Amino acid sequence: MIRRLFVCPDLMRVPKGKRIMKNRRQFLIDNVSAWFLAPELAKRIEWVANHGEKPYLPKPDKPEYKLYAEYQCEGYYLTWEAPKDGDILNSLTWERYCTSINVNPKDKKAILDWAEERGLHDPELGEFFKIPSPKEQVDYELYEDYLEGTWATCESPSAQAYDYLCYLDLGPSKPGQGDPLGRLDLVQGAHPGSNATYAIAECESTLSCLQHRLLELNEGVEIIVTK
Repeated sequence: MIRRLFVCPDLMRVPKGKRIMKNRRQFLIDNVSAWFLAPELAKRIEWVANHGEKPYLPKPDKPEYKLYAEYQCEGYYLTWEAPKDGDILNSLTWERYCTSINVNPKDKKAILDWAEERGLHDPELGEFFKIPSPKEQVDYELYEDYLEGTWATCESPSAQAYDYLCYLDLGPSKPGQGDPLGRLDLVQGAHPGSNATYAIAECESTLSCLQHRLLELNEGVEIIVTK
């Protein structure tokens, strides 16, 4: 599933002597959302992107969290509190795996019940599951199970960035006219058999717009571009 959020300059004309009030709901059309910026800010963002080849990223006064952005062929991949290489999981302890399946690594009965459900423990057939120590590395099968499940969908920096952005109110509801400045894709399972969960910003202007919106929301999140 891919959810797309388009960023557009707000080109609405305000009649003399009147004010147009905008509500703060998210604007939804067929699962496509849009948020809008004042024309002056939109022009500044475009100028910096076109001439400086970088996003315009005003920094929060006291940033509490970091949203990293690394450019690859499709755009800027966003990751939460760690650069993109944090998505690489080199090892997995039995204790961490147990936490992901809600089993106490010190509860022998709970572990054997889980192992029996997985077909790893069947005393009647003479098959016994050997319980690892908490700091022991899991075997390849359990590592792959965690990597393609909990890690890909919930715990990796990419999945955490997706989860964070997915539930934000990313902007006002009243659409204007004009070409989009950029696009933010929120992706879950880009193709059959994939559990990859991530957010990707199309271009420098998208990152600029996103940082601007995070500042509006007082999120305390700083976008950091890495190479």
